[in-house]
Formats: sequence, structure tokens, C-alpha cells
Amino acid sequence: MSHKLEQATAEPGQCAWLKLLETANSISMKNRILLVTSVLVSAAFFAGCKPAADQPASQSTATEQLNKAQAAVKEAANDMKDYSFAEKAEFVTTMQAKLAELTRNLDELSAKIESSSDAVKADARPKFAALREQTARLNAQLDAAKGATATTWETIKSDAHNSFVALKDGFAQTRQWASDKIAP
Repeated sequence: MSHKLEQATAEPGQCAWLKLLETANSISMKNRILLVTSVLVSAAFFAGCKPAADQPASQSTATEQLNKAQAAVKEAANDMKDYSFAEKAEFVTTMQAKLAELTRNLDELSAKIESSSDAVKADARPKFAALREQTARLNAQLDAAKGATATTWETIKSDAHNSFVALKDGFAQTRQWASDKIAP
């Protein structure tokens, strides 16, 4: 504002207050233009919104994907429960249940692969062998977790959790690969 006042007093022959009043009026006009523009943009935005029933299928698919992503985040948050040394039995039991479910899914996927072409079976063998090896390693880590001491607990728990996450990711990649190879 002082900058405007300096400009106003810099011009001889005009009253500084009159020049300041003109500047205030021009700012007010700018604000009016901004307000009108905001209202028009808001009106255009709300006119573009459609009720859920009028949304195209791609938008509802995006909503479903968002819901699935939120569920996955919630599941991941549950997976990240920080088990204390006193809760190691619960950790081992929980991880063994998750591993058993993943092993069942792996067996089902393996059975589907066995009914496919020889080329797909040949490509799948190393993938499944790697997953079976990761499963065996995780089982050994869970056995070690049962006998963990207070000083080794955090390391053993972290290793087991990281192995499970890697196994789960490897399975998801293999399942995606299999679904690409065995198209319905």
C-alpha cells in the first residue's frame, strides 16, 4: 500500500488521497472480476458433475479400483502390526496361517498350469521352484522365530516379515503371468 502511496504522491498537481482512492477502486474492481470468474468456474464445475447413476462404466471401474486399493492399504496396515517379544507366539501363528493360505493358492495355480501347454509348463517351472524355495525359507524363519530370544527377536521378526512380503509379491507376479498365459 505504501508503494501505491509513493506513486500517488510522485505525480504533482494531484491530491494523494484522490490517487489512493482511485487505486483502491481499481483493486476493488479486480476483486469483483476475480469473484465473478470464481463463480463462473464453480458453476462450470458443478454443471459437469453427474449423479452416480449417470457415470460411465469407466468411472465406476475407477471407483472399484480405488476401493480395492484402500482395502489393500488397510490389509497392509494390519500386516504391519508391530509384535513385541511377548507376542512372538501370536506372530508365528499369524504368519503360519498366512503362509498356509498362500501355499494353497500356489498349489491351485500350479494345478491350473499343469493343464496348460508344454511351453507354459516349461516357463512356469522355474517360477514355481523359486516360490517353493521362498516358502521353505520362510518356514525355517518362522521355526527360528519360535526360539528367538529378546535380543534376536527384532531381527528374526523383520527377516520373516520381509520374506513373507517378497513371497507374496512373487506369487502375485506369477499369478499375473499365468493369467496372461492362460487366457480364458
